[in-house]
Amino acid sequence: MKNGSRLSENLVGSHFKNYDSYIVLSHFKGHAMAGFGGAIKNISIGLGSKEGKCLIHTGGRSHTNPWGGNQTAFTESMAEAGKSVSDYLGNGKRIVYVNVLNNISIDCDCDGNPAKPDIHDIGILASTDPVAIDQASIDLCFAAKESGSLQRRVSQQKGLHTLEHAQEIGLGSRTYNLKNITENSEETEKPKETEKPKETEKPKETEAGTNPPKEKDPETIPDPKPAQPSPSAAEKKAEQDAKKAMAGVKIAKFKAESTGKRRISVSWKKESKAKGYQVQISTAGSFKDSSIIFRRFLAKNSLDISKGKLKRGKTYYVRVRAYTTYKKNGRTVRAYSAWNTGSGKVRL
Repeated sequence: MKNGSRLSENLVGSHFKNYDSYIVLSHFKGHAMAGFGGAIKNISIGLGSKEGKCLIHTGGRSHTNPWGGNQTAFTESMAEAGKSVSDYLGNGKRIVYVNVLNNISIDCDCDGNPAKPDIHDIGILASTDPVAIDQASIDLCFAAKESGSLQRRVSQQKGLHTLEHAQEIGLGSRTYNLKNITENSEETEKPKETEKPKETEKPKETEAGTNPPKEKDPETIPDPKPAQPSPSAAEKKAEQDAKKAMAGVKIAKFKAESTGKRRISVSWKKESKAKGYQVQISTAGSFKDSSIIFRRFLAKNSLDISKGKLKRGKTYYVRVRAYTTYKKNGRTVRAYSAWNTGSGKVRL
């Protein structure tokens, strides 16, 4: 690790060494912990081994536990881990980045129940500089009229500090030339160099790995930007019918049990009004976001979970709820039932 103030080493997946060059394809979006996810997050957390992820999350303090670090250490560690990957690949000569700016939510794609996308098709960016491409992605997204929720998420999680530190340690530059490319013309406008971002104060240390500030539903956040079109009468009725149907659903005959050393089987009675189900497994009965280790949407009414994050001798908590869908402003939205009642406690 060169020029790192948080990490002395970066541990990556064992197959990383099998390839001498990389194309990093990232769906640019918000993120509950990092503020946003793009190229730098993909080459740091994305390439990190289990132990390496713990080091990044805790600013180099723990090899085994990803929780309990502070936010500044976390964002700076992502930048430093990304720098080590770039250095290994010929100082960035053998790695190219592509960011897709489409269907952008404030939540990561890995979230089992993410907020609906607020920003839609902006385009696709490509660069050999991970800092420049992430900065350009931020600028383009923030310029969209529906970007209020994303801007708040990035600000709350001090996401821009990742870019600040990445530039400081030499991973790349936040100043870039943006070239427009279409099918018919390789360059349709003269490249314009953006102004160099103003330096900001070093953010105060805050806890990482804990729940981020809870975002309200994007539709209810006061925003000076133009509002989304009102749902049609048919959509309003569909929403009312869906929520009414789910309000009457109760998960019956729920059963969760250990069926092996590192295996949990879950089943429940099929519900005719449901289009599918959501299953969550947590290490705590409170089901706080930080304790949930497994999220899954599925159509059938049973599920077997084995190995992965499950450990012998530990107690887990399982819950299930049903959902149906309806259309609102052209988007598909889920309406949920209540979670199951009764015991979902399983000890392996």
